[in-house]
Amino acid sequence: MLNMCSLPISWMLITFGISLVITQSKIFAPIRTRIAKISTFLGDLVKCIMCTGFWIGLFLSLFLNIGINSVHNVLIRITLDGFATSGFVWFVYVILYRYFQDPVED
Repeated sequence: MLNMCSLPISWMLITFGISLVITQSKIFAPIRTRIAKISTFLGDLVKCIMCTGFWIGLFLSLFLNIGINSVHNVLIRITLDGFATSGFVWFVYVILYRYFQDPVED
């Protein structure tokens, strides 16, 4: 069971993992290609780790009620959660890219 201190960290790491799998993995490559054929906008969205991190963070915040709980307005809270996870996902990805050149092996 997660305590209150580890919950935000877990939430951020879960968001990073989901975002990385969706935007970078070989498993999702055919799905990304198919989505890009249907819609250029959605295709760009699933190829952008920062964009995907925003939406994953927003939906996890909305459905699991985790994230920044000090804001009482739900719409503002989930939007802030989306921005927080987007920034975290981008930061971790950049660090991994800097030290490992490519965080996901082909």
